[in-house]
Parts: sequence; structure tokens; C-alpha cells
Amino acid sequence: MIKIYCDGSFQQDTKKAGIGILFYYEDEPIRFQKALEGLNDNHEAEFMAIIHAFQELNKRDVKNQLIVIHTDSKIVANSIDKQFAKNPTYHDLLQQILQLMDPYTLAFVKWIPEKSNQAADALAKQALRK
Repeated sequence: MIKIYCDGSFQQDTKKAGIGILFYYEDEPIRFQKALEGLNDNHEAEFMAIIHAFQELNKRDVKNQLIVIHTDSKIVANSIDKQFAKNPTYHDLLQQILQLMDPYTLAFVKWIPEKSNQAADALAKQALRK
């Protein structure tokens, strides 16, 4: 099983964001963080974190493994679960996620409370400050 914790952080005044992803792959933690620009809100950053998580997964041969992606964004988790997002920007990001998820037979996105996602949150905030 591969466990992934994702988070996004957003700064309204600069329109900058940071994403943090913590992979538990073959019992080794792998940390990923990236600064992003041009986003409109924290929800976009959260969607982008999931997109980048799947892009990183694509670099590994893990299509037949159980993959659980944790996010503290209810909007992202619910959108993926329902395969629907009303906001056009979120809809486009959701479609990217669904396409990236398609090859994985056992991939799930699960909502967790913020206090359970502190490591990914710290990575996202570090990326935002860079």
C-alpha cells in the first residue's frame, strides 16, 4: 500500500501557492514540495497537490498497488468522490485528476482533519515561503 498526504497553501495578496506531498512508498518517506504561481485560491492549490501526487506516482511502477491519498480539503475529496465540481476552474482540475487516476485500479482519495496532515502542511508552507 502507498499512503500519500497532500496539502496546499495559498497567499491571497501575492497569488502564490505552495504544495506539499508526503509519500510512504516501500516504507520510505518521500517528501515533495513545489511553489506555484497564478492560482486564485487555496482550493486550487489543494487540487494541484493531488495532480502532482499522481504525476509523481506515474514515475513509478505502482499501478496495481493500493493507493490512498489523504487531503484535508473537503471540497477536493468530495469533488473526486462525486466526480463533480461546479466551479469551472475546479472542474478542469478535477478532470485532470480523474484522468490521472484512471490507470490505477485501487486509488482512493480520503479526507482527513488538518491536525492529521501537519507534515504535508509544513512542506506546502515551506514551498510557499521560497
